[in-house]
Amino acid sequence: MGQTLRVRKLLPLLLLAACADLKTAPSDADGGAPSSTSSSSSSSSGGSSGTTPGGGSSSSGATGGSSGTLSGGTGPGPHGSLPNGYCCTKNEECRWRNCADVGGVKMCLDTCRHQETCTGKGLPSGFTCDAASVYDDGSCRPPAGFACLDPGTFSRGGKLTGECCTATGDGSAGLECEGALCITYSRSSNDNPFVCSNACESGSDCAKGFTCEVTLGMCVPGNDPYVCE
Repeated sequence: MGQTLRVRKLLPLLLLAACADLKTAPSDADGGAPSSTSSSSSSSSGGSSGTTPGGGSSSSGATGGSSGTLSGGTGPGPHGSLPNGYCCTKNEECRWRNCADVGGVKMCLDTCRHQETCTGKGLPSGFTCDAASVYDDGSCRPPAGFACLDPGTFSRGGKLTGECCTATGDGSAGLECEGALCITYSRSSNDNPFVCSNACESGSDCAKGFTCEVTLGMCVPGNDPYVCE
């Protein structure tokens, strides 16, 4: 969901920036085919390859937030973390920023290029990926007659941006994180760990040590290499 800069994300797609590679968990080379889109810049909110997750401008090994300070909660949360199938009123409530009208009902639909992205523990069943090919993004589509789920019943993960997360190879990747995204990012082909992240529109949406890659729509680590908690 590569070029010199790599990023892997624990969700559906592999995103390749001009100088970076962004991969999502389900799109990991070892656990499902990644999807990719091109972008024209590697960072958009003043970040440089000299910052680590949560660590200031030049330190190495710093991490993104105080581990264990949040226990999750319910609903979209501060980052807009609703996955597939939950009722929504605006894009900002959804982890993939896609609050779509489905038969007169608005619900969050995850971006996908492979069927695995639309399935997984903790997600409603029966969703399918409508992507035309591995080169074009699509979205997960609900089965006939599906009624969107009450967003107040969605339990967010408690891991903060910069904490370690697990690539599950399907759409459940990232659900352990408060922002519901899990990525690995590299500007120079380093084998960096997967870390929790969240969608963004500007640098103010990202934790210290992360920058907003607006062409990808997510917060990425400022340093390469970096570590996770």
